[in-house]
Amino acid sequence: MSTDRKSLIRHTLVASVGIGLIYIVLKNRGNLLRKWRSIWDRKNPLNRQKIEIVNDVEHCRRVVEILRNHCQKYQVLGFDCEWVTINGIRHPIALLQLASHTGLCALFRLSHIKGIPLDLKELLEREDIVKVGVAPNEDARLLCQDYSVTVASVLDLRSMAQLVGEQPLGLSKLSQSFLNIELDKDWRLRCSDWAAHELNAKQIQYAANDAFVAIELFKYFAGRIAPTKGGAFWNPSGHDLNETLSICTPFIDVSFKYKNTPQQGSSKKNGKNFLKKEAAVKENKRAFSTRSRPLYYNCFMEAPDGELLCAMDVRKADWYIAKGLAVLIKEDPYTVRLAFEPSGRATGNVGDFDKQLKVNQCVVCGHDESYIRKYVVPREYRKFFPVIMKSHSSHDVLLLCTRCHQKSNKHDLDLRQKLSVECSAPLENHPDGAKFREDTQLKKLKSLALALTERRSTLPEGRIKEMEARILEKFPSWDEVTSERLKEILEMTTLVPNSSYRPHGEIVVEHYKATTGLVSLEKLWREYFLTTMKPKFLPEYWSVTHNQDRLEIKADRGRVTMEDLLQAGIDIQC
Repeated sequence: MSTDRKSLIRHTLVASVGIGLIYIVLKNRGNLLRKWRSIWDRKNPLNRQKIEIVNDVEHCRRVVEILRNHCQKYQVLGFDCEWVTINGIRHPIALLQLASHTGLCALFRLSHIKGIPLDLKELLEREDIVKVGVAPNEDARLLCQDYSVTVASVLDLRSMAQLVGEQPLGLSKLSQSFLNIELDKDWRLRCSDWAAHELNAKQIQYAANDAFVAIELFKYFAGRIAPTKGGAFWNPSGHDLNETLSICTPFIDVSFKYKNTPQQGSSKKNGKNFLKKEAAVKENKRAFSTRSRPLYYNCFMEAPDGELLCAMDVRKADWYIAKGLAVLIKEDPYTVRLAFEPSGRATGNVGDFDKQLKVNQCVVCGHDESYIRKYVVPREYRKFFPVIMKSHSSHDVLLLCTRCHQKSNKHDLDLRQKLSVECSAPLENHPDGAKFREDTQLKKLKSLALALTERRSTLPEGRIKEMEARILEKFPSWDEVTSERLKEILEMTTLVPNSSYRPHGEIVVEHYKATTGLVSLEKLWREYFLTTMKPKFLPEYWSVTHNQDRLEIKADRGRVTMEDLLQAGIDIQC
């Protein structure tokens, strides 16, 4: 074969390969650009950030739909909240931040929306979408308190840090250490007016960064917990999300608790051993038990004649012994006998319930490794009961596992809403149910003062005079609007005490006292618990009429006042 022919074949092959590569690149240019962008984003994650400020219900609906679509591919959201504290008093959450894996940071201005719309509520309550942050349980608790929404599946990033052998630092230090992103945590910015008419640029960036960094930290730790085997270039997330969430399951909806971890200078081998150890713990027991000890120790108390009176807590039994009111009879089971005749002995099902052994397990599903106390009749109502009805409340304190407790709380919100309507008892998220009301006129003046302070040089002279005239109209004793006057306005609080405020629980209790009686309210909550949760492991003799039966026994013995019976709603002739 001649040299010219060999050269022609070689050039033809090179050209064919080149054309083939060009064809592949052009055909897959979208994917390649995304891969290149993801690599660049890892160097500077803030490049992907897109901020949406949500001020009304319609905008909220559109943004939530976008977040839902993002969560179909990656079921994790960065989560954070901001609120205003004045004179030591915390006001309802003003700003909710959610960030998706794409870099979308949605800032929901709850103080402007005047609540949490249904679409956003459903997103927060979805158990299949994990909300990550530092101390997210506290934010979730305040959202429930302020807006009656139960945020499901929250995960503290500090638990993930410990899982891979790192120190559980705050969000700022975690961000700086692992993302090379320095967050502005100036106290004046952190404590600024999050309910202002308009947020300034620094507030917006501060709020967006907290949620954005939260999900970026999740992705970082997930890459160490469950790295992908295929290589990061073709899998930008760099980790197996399903495996990550499976390993982190014991930490979801559990408050973070500090425990010793390998120091940051420890070897990679130690970190892996720590991770393996934590993964093994997952198979047997939740790493962070919701209760560090059992609720029921099943100690017993006897009357002086040896009759069993009740099962009780060991600390209470020891208190009786220490006071000389009882003596120890035997160690197993731990039994004490009173040194005096009790004022009364319960009979019937009431007495049988008090005497029986109680099992440390979820009364709904039977889970027996970790549990939380469930107050069937919520404390926000029971605390307004007369002493004789709230002093013996152990009947309504049951054990539920974390998931059943979460599910039950969601159902409780629905009944609270129904009671709100029935008893004209507004909840905390209703303007009439808030401890504080907002002075809208002063809020507008503060907005004017802020504009005159920060943007005076950009405003037309006519607009400046118009704004100053509106301020002087509100403060007729002022001769002119000076910088000191503007500062004085900015320091004024727009939230004033609601003089007509009464707690929702108090109004409901007063309503039932005046109508069907408090035993009806107790019965309502107990029957609701049975209907919604369908518990399979309730203690024997647990009854929806327990307190009514107990009060009737006391009434027969003349140990209850007529007023207590009337408030309870028990027939005086019984």
